[in-house]
Amino acid sequence: MILIVSHERDDHAAAVLGALRRTGHPVVMLDTARYPEHVTLRSEFTPDGTRWWVRGLDGVGSDAWVDLAGCHAAWWRRPQPYELNSAAARRRGELGLPGMPRGDGRSVRRDPGHVDQRP
Repeated sequence: MILIVSHERDDHAAAVLGALRRTGHPVVMLDTARYPEHVTLRSEFTPDGTRWWVRGLDGVGSDAWVDLAGCHAAWWRRPQPYELNSAAARRRGELGLPGMPRGDGRSVRRDPGHVDQRP
């Protein structure tokens, strides 16, 4: 499989993607701007090492997990920065995920021995 890392408005990457598909090469595109709202990453830690999976790639079903171990070539074309929309940021803040912005704009920081007293 060939992985193209770019964005949906990259006409050059779209042309290369189409040409590769027409010649029968398995190819997918990762739009980094869609992370984490529409693209999901997952890792598995095994005795044989770490494996990475991604869901939400162009070229496969949106719910299909793709094992990146099958990726034999990648083109880092024009990745775009990702942004959390305000609703997603609030959800993550409500969950109290360390390092993520809370709904009030502050980051949640915890030391390992901290016991959360929030209701």
